[in-house]
Amino acid sequence: MRPAFVSLLAALCALPALAADLPRAKAPAAPALASVACKESDAVPPDAFGFAAGSDVAEAGSWGAGLEYGLAFGARVGRAHSHGFKASVSGGIAPCFEIGPSLTFGHERWSDPTVPARGRTTAFGAGLEMKAKLLTREAHGVGLTLVAEPNAAWSRTRLRDYATPLFASGSGGAYAVATKLLLDAALVPGRVYGALNLEYGAEAADDDGLTCATLSGSGHCRGSAVAVRGALAYKLNDQLFLGADVAHQRVYEGLFLNRNPGYAWFAGPNLFWAPNEKISINAAWSTQIVGKAHGQASCQKLNLDDFSRHVVKVKLGVAF
Repeated sequence: MRPAFVSLLAALCALPALAADLPRAKAPAAPALASVACKESDAVPPDAFGFAAGSDVAEAGSWGAGLEYGLAFGARVGRAHSHGFKASVSGGIAPCFEIGPSLTFGHERWSDPTVPARGRTTAFGAGLEMKAKLLTREAHGVGLTLVAEPNAAWSRTRLRDYATPLFASGSGGAYAVATKLLLDAALVPGRVYGALNLEYGAEAADDDGLTCATLSGSGHCRGSAVAVRGALAYKLNDQLFLGADVAHQRVYEGLFLNRNPGYAWFAGPNLFWAPNEKISINAAWSTQIVGKAHGQASCQKLNLDDFSRHVVKVKLGVAF
């Protein structure tokens, strides 16, 4: 079973760090050059691509809020499930630049009858997403946005070995940064859109001797991850998009993809619905179709050491 700090942070980060991908009220009139700098005539909601994201950013002066829930479940043996919540506010503070502070809460439970043992982890965190749009579909045929999101979390874990009446507990902090390149394009203008995301993240967690233990003496467990996501979104009308996305994800020990890689492929459908200009609802589900952990037996076709089997996301966005 993967270390608890890894699985819980994965649950928190699986709530895609898109605090800014929310519906927004229209901004007040601005000087002509600033108002059109990154505006797309054929706008696409960033959340229309499920776990991937589009390149559109908020206009300067427009703001929105969002509440997101993420669920991950499915283990090789026993049970493992995690729940994550993310509350965010985001808006454009300058042409082509958007920020989105957020608060997160995560809870995970797991049990392993082969040990036998069970445990639970609870974490609280905060982050700040920053998005800068570099290219527009309007002028270049492809949209390109750079995203960076530093975040920090504090977690507490409690473990119990069924062979004894005793409990063990530990707590510590975790510090991470995620960076992304978001590309999108209109494949069939006004109807079909495609997105490609390139992602890299690194994290360091305090050595609490329980869920994160290291023999190096550094005091931290370190890990990193990369992902490539591709998605299609079909626009049924101005309020409704249907789509599907696929992702290849890899995790490593060390901050710079150093050693012991594990990977998995995910795929699934998604839906985006905006009943009016103030509210939007986004739902996505993805399942692992193949994967392999470091040292995993060849007869095992899924990587359930580093990833869950299923991931679900539901998000509500509200414009101010």
